[in-house]
Amino acid sequence: MEIKRIDFISSLYWQDIPLSNELKEFCILMKDKDYHNDDLTSQLAKLLGPQDLFLGVAKEQGYENVSVSKMWVAHYNKGDTHAVHVHGPHRHDWSFILYIDCKDESSETMFYNPGFPYIDNQKVKMKPKVGRLCLFNGGLPHEVLPSTDDTRLIVSGNLIFGHDMPVGMNATYSV
Repeated sequence: MEIKRIDFISSLYWQDIPLSNELKEFCILMKDKDYHNDDLTSQLAKLLGPQDLFLGVAKEQGYENVSVSKMWVAHYNKGDTHAVHVHGPHRHDWSFILYIDCKDESSETMFYNPGFPYIDNQKVKMKPKVGRLCLFNGGLPHEVLPSTDDTRLIVSGNLIFGHDMPVGMNATYSV
């Protein structure tokens, strides 16, 4: 599978991966629940496992390990949106989106350069596709545009790239 990349001041990486039926079924089961806890994170980390994209980018950036900090499932109904936000401001904070279910007309994820809206309005839209895994620095501003359908289902999460990993991470993978 080919890893693709768009460069901003920061970089946006993505790769289309096969999804296991177990992961899909678990996400469908969790789609309308509002869980953001360590148990959910641990279950999702086991189902997703270490991804080549995570490990490859961590290695490219000079890190030895990738640790899972938090994972969750998000389901968007028609008209739902998620305003511009960031996940973590530090160089070692990374985030991802994995599209579990979507249609061709599902709403896109919009990414902006750091400093948005005060500097450089460069933006990139990421088109949802089942199995598309998108990785980005946690400080990269992004938003979900208004949903045009009710099937947009994702797993999202926060990762820490590092050398010595903090105690209490839900899963740690070595590069």
